[in-house]
Amino acid sequence: MKVKKFILSCLAAVALFGLSAQEAEKTENVFVPHWYVQGQFGAQYTLGEVSFGKLVAPNAQLTFGRQFSELLGARFGINAWQSKAGQDDARWAWNYVAPSLDGTFNITNAICGYNPDRLFSLSAIAGLGLNVTFANDKAATANDDLKASLSQTGNFPDDALEYLWDGTKAFLNGHVGLAGDFRITDNLSAGIEVQAVTLSDKYNSKQAGNSDWYFNALAGVKYCFGKTHEHRAVEPTKSVEEIVQEYVDKKVAPMEEKVNALEKDLEETKAAQDKVIAEAVAAAEREAAQPFQRDIVFGIGSAKITKSEMGKVSEIANYMKQNPTTVVLITGYADNATGTDRVNMHKSELRANAVAKALKEEGIAESRMTIDFKGASVQPYGTPAENRVAICIVQK
Repeated sequence: MKVKKFILSCLAAVALFGLSAQEAEKTENVFVPHWYVQGQFGAQYTLGEVSFGKLVAPNAQLTFGRQFSELLGARFGINAWQSKAGQDDARWAWNYVAPSLDGTFNITNAICGYNPDRLFSLSAIAGLGLNVTFANDKAATANDDLKASLSQTGNFPDDALEYLWDGTKAFLNGHVGLAGDFRITDNLSAGIEVQAVTLSDKYNSKQAGNSDWYFNALAGVKYCFGKTHEHRAVEPTKSVEEIVQEYVDKKVAPMEEKVNALEKDLEETKAAQDKVIAEAVAAAEREAAQPFQRDIVFGIGSAKITKSEMGKVSEIANYMKQNPTTVVLITGYADNATGTDRVNMHKSELRANAVAKALKEEGIAESRMTIDFKGASVQPYGTPAENRVAICIVQK
């Protein structure tokens, strides 16, 4: 019983471990492109020759943006309210509306990697805008005051503010900045932003010989529409065995197929070669099994070997030289259409001896020759001309 309980406990533990492993399936956060809107309020400080506090003005900004990736985004914004300037004891302010187009770059994600649950994120901002200015009446008043003050010193300038403007003017600006976002929820964050903005020297109505600058410090909230990220299951890391198997399946398996095909071709080629060799051997064996025969034909009443028939004698000699264990049986004949039996017997003997002599002259030993003659008593062929012959049969 104790053993049974132990086994059941082990099985239960394995099952629980399997369930835990499934529940602990790894996931990752995947960025989702999204739109957002942001509203901010703050203050602006314009560079000038008077104390800091006297050149601080209210500022506000509304932006609509699109975050394309973990790092890059773009936004369209409207920054507006008031700018200030001063010279000596004179102060003046004017209003403006500045639409702009900016690019954004998430520094934190670039350095630390994407994490939508991160509390704070820092981004860089750069772009171009257009300051549409108006309500510059206070600058005209300050210009009159400065002219009155200068007249007491003996100077009577046409205008104390050389770049004094009125009505509505537009000035191109370039700006850079940093923005920090504090996460509240996936879609809502609070943020701060600082900007440095440069414009034409004529922006603040006075001549300084260099570009005019102002700085904005803003705080506000940002709302993102829809999903900003989603969780996706992470594919389990492949083991070394799996990687090796994939490589084998991808690289080795096709090579193995080619090798098998080559082996099959080689086997088929070898089989074809073996067949050809076997047929050649069989043909040679058949040829070897059959005796080598040549018929030396003579003229009527003659035992002289003609020149054309001498070629057959040479064939017999060459064959016997190539096969040194062979012997030749030479049998002379005569036709029964001419002569008497005694004459024909003598002619067949002379013909057999003439062939033997020719073979000896070709280098064949007499010990390898057997001579016989039949006269006209045996007619191996059907016509008299064919029976005036010495039949040579070479055998092993």
